[in-house]
Amino acid sequence: MGTAHQIYRVALKNQMDVQIAKNQEVIINEFSLIPMSYLGQLATGVDYFEIQLKTPESEENSEQKALLRIGSTEGAIERELSIRQTIGDYKLIGELITHTTEESVIIDLQSFQKSFCRINLTKQLPNETETQSENDDLEEEYYEEKPLTEDLSPKKHLVISHLPTEENSLEFWLQQEHTLETSLALASQICQCSRYLYQQGWCLVDISPQFIQLGTPIQIFDLTHIYPVEETLSIGILGNYSAPELSYGNYPIKPLMSSYMVASFLYHCIYYQPATIDEFKSLENSPFPQLYQLLKIGLSLIPEDRFSLDQFLNLLVQTRQQLRLKKHQWSVASFSTVGLSTSRLTNEDNYGFRQYKLGIEKTVMLAVVADGMGGTAKGEIASQVTVETIINEPIPPDLNSLENWQNWLNQLVEKANGEIMKQTKDGGTTCSVVCINNNQLMIAHVGDSRIWLQRNGYVCQLSEDHSMVAMLLASGQISYEETFDYPERGVLTRSLGSKAHLSPGYVQNLQRFEENYSVSLEDGDIIFLCSDGVWDLVSAAEIAEKIEQGIPLQSSVDQVRELILQRGANDNATLLALQFHSHPINYC
Repeated sequence: MGTAHQIYRVALKNQMDVQIAKNQEVIINEFSLIPMSYLGQLATGVDYFEIQLKTPESEENSEQKALLRIGSTEGAIERELSIRQTIGDYKLIGELITHTTEESVIIDLQSFQKSFCRINLTKQLPNETETQSENDDLEEEYYEEKPLTEDLSPKKHLVISHLPTEENSLEFWLQQEHTLETSLALASQICQCSRYLYQQGWCLVDISPQFIQLGTPIQIFDLTHIYPVEETLSIGILGNYSAPELSYGNYPIKPLMSSYMVASFLYHCIYYQPATIDEFKSLENSPFPQLYQLLKIGLSLIPEDRFSLDQFLNLLVQTRQQLRLKKHQWSVASFSTVGLSTSRLTNEDNYGFRQYKLGIEKTVMLAVVADGMGGTAKGEIASQVTVETIINEPIPPDLNSLENWQNWLNQLVEKANGEIMKQTKDGGTTCSVVCINNNQLMIAHVGDSRIWLQRNGYVCQLSEDHSMVAMLLASGQISYEETFDYPERGVLTRSLGSKAHLSPGYVQNLQRFEENYSVSLEDGDIIFLCSDGVWDLVSAAEIAEKIEQGIPLQSSVDQVRELILQRGANDNATLLALQFHSHPINYC
């Protein structure tokens, strides 16, 4: 038993022995397996092997890598099989391929001995004047594998499960560059799994990253580090992420040990190295204070000071949500000109915008352009009343859905229409409103002013033209070319101030683009609101060309104004440009 040439027996040999040796085929439950390498005794009393597995249904010469574990019927494998039977099919725990129990199993470690060759470096390496043989200094020695504890059970469980590929394992991921958000997502899943197991009366006190497969969700294939709640261990445990009190033994299993394990794993994710008891890396260097608090409390050496699994999971989810929040800011540029026409001596256009800061995490931008009509001062009054009514209206506190926001916008437009009817006779106006709640863009539109969205150099018109010429074009009665000189080009089919009550659907929203009434903005997007005095002379594509990277937005908008004046500016012209900026919130 003591030499390198003897077989390490995990049970007494008899006629029913199952022999495990490198490259030697074994049949288990109609599965053909060939052990390829011995991974070691990675849990107390459990031997791990990488195997080539051929299933009964697989084609000839079709094999897959798998994990074989062999352990006592009174040890870690027995505990794992017990909890698997209790929980059944749970999404975070990978299913077993097959398992069996044998009366006698023999492991031939000599066939795997290359896995255990160690280099003797106790002698001094030769210098130029010494001519000792390399073999005298570097000699291979074989160390017989010893069980960690006395094996009292003759029966053995043989358990086969999937083995994650190296690139798809959690162990590989930990060695690569990764984001803080992904780290929190993985820690949350491990905490969720630990909480679920605790609810079944068990505690997971450690994990093996090489046997966890990445995915949505993750899949944990090894549960040998699981113990019944309140069970007292007879020996100490030193694991990858196990709580320090486990190293002493004679300590009852508590769920706060699982909390420590989750915190220790999160530490590994953030700092690219496992946490140690003697010397923690400075937690004050955490990316933001919430992480400092999570790690400081979760890694407390006093178990009672740690988070419960319920608390920890909620905090991990909240921290991840905060990390995903963006700070939204706006650049605003505009112009409004009476134009060059000698028949239009007053500017009947009006516009306005207002930005609301509802805390660090919430921003609302409200903007409107109105093109008045009716002659004398009537159009100017109608557009001014519209802008003032919309911009000065306070935001109700109960707008908790996009549909509620859209309804509020419609009510603003209807209120503006009522104010026009009160304050002027025969006066009317177009009304183009945008409301951006964080990054969700909604509109309320009446008339032929326009709302454009520019993204990555491309422009999309979000508003419809409520005009006679647009209606004839849509019905195919005139061509696009004919729209430019059609006699009734300026006749509107919808406007504010023309009727006392607005019928359902009179105010256009974005429901034809998105069912939830909104379009999600991206960093750098630009929203243009303009009267017909702009789009009649300058196309959306030309405006997009003027918006250049590195040039202030106002300078680009001023170039559009100059182009309109160069082309005659026969009408009032107003352009309001809003550029959206989004970046992560700095919580430090």
